[in-house]
Amino acid sequence: MSSSSAISSSSVASSQAGNSYTFTSVDGWSVNGGGSPNQLQLELNAATGSGINMVPIDWADNAATNYKYEARYTLPSPVNIAVGSKISYTVTIPQSYITDATAVLQINWGIAGGTYKYGGSGGGYRTLSAAGGVSADADFVITETVTSGNELAGTTTLGLQLSVAPTNTAIKDKILIKRITIE
Repeated sequence: MSSSSAISSSSVASSQAGNSYTFTSVDGWSVNGGGSPNQLQLELNAATGSGINMVPIDWADNAATNYKYEARYTLPSPVNIAVGSKISYTVTIPQSYITDATAVLQINWGIAGGTYKYGGSGGGYRTLSAAGGVSADADFVITETVTSGNELAGTTTLGLQLSVAPTNTAIKDKILIKRITIE
């Protein structure tokens, strides 16, 4: 593991074009629930110098405490998430998850220390499989279209959670988060 998994607030963590975010450090990122290094670590993608790797360490706690498998980004300033808004993550998923075909990614958004909303009916809950439209080692966009009751003014954090572990718990391959977009 890279020592870059420690979060520092001393430098700029992202570039923002409108409401699109790309990342050149782990600044602004954390693991939900205080982030035990036993479940998930975050690191800068060393191969390109941009993007955040979600690195699963041990899947044993996923069924009981899947929130600990969430990479959470603190936005530079609050954003209003309205009905019809689209929250998208551009990610790269390794072949091992596609072959296993049981792991699930889920988008969420919230106000730090307060209300959180979770994707599902709007498309932000996806099984990582070929049948789910995911191709290995290529850009994949997972999008939640916000439905009534899930709007949230003053959103300060965006998360991407590994809500369901792969059946093969030996899979520990990195999932690369390249970009987050809010439309």
